[in-house]
Amino acid sequence: MLPAILGEPVFQALGILRFTHNHRFQAGPMLPLSGDASPIYASPMYMEKLNILFSVRTHDRARPFLFDSGANATTFFVPYAREFAADLLHEKQGTRNGYGAGGTSTDPVYILDHVDLELANRIVDLEHIAVFKNPQNTLSDEYEGALGRDFIHALDSLTLDLTHDRVYAGKARD
Repeated sequence: MLPAILGEPVFQALGILRFTHNHRFQAGPMLPLSGDASPIYASPMYMEKLNILFSVRTHDRARPFLFDSGANATTFFVPYAREFAADLLHEKQGTRNGYGAGGTSTDPVYILDHVDLELANRIVDLEHIAVFKNPQNTLSDEYEGALGRDFIHALDSLTLDLTHDRVYAGKARD
């Protein structure tokens, strides 16, 4: 984990970034695109308002997700809650304590037992995912969710190629 909040301008200058399942961070323009010998597949990566976005498949559809390397857990936001409102009525409910650049917050959430997310031809099954019930009045209200370190931990690595706007997911871990 980096003890700093880095945004797109710094990432762009580094060129290629790799986040590993064991909390290591590697960067540099000559970094190989995969941290292991498995075949690699690219997925498009987008930049919006200095935020990194991935196109992640869930429920048989590609959806925009923010990438938050500082978040412990992946979360889903209000657009997801609105689309699956009927399904969420049967899910557990709780609160989520959030800590970030904007300060701290406590929010009511639904809690999904598990969800499959696909990025760069890799499927990750995450457990205990918080789904915000209410708008956050932030950029997050525009997207389906944010991928956190739990997503990275489920893979050997996650590599961002900012020179070619691609993301590569290492092989899934057991």
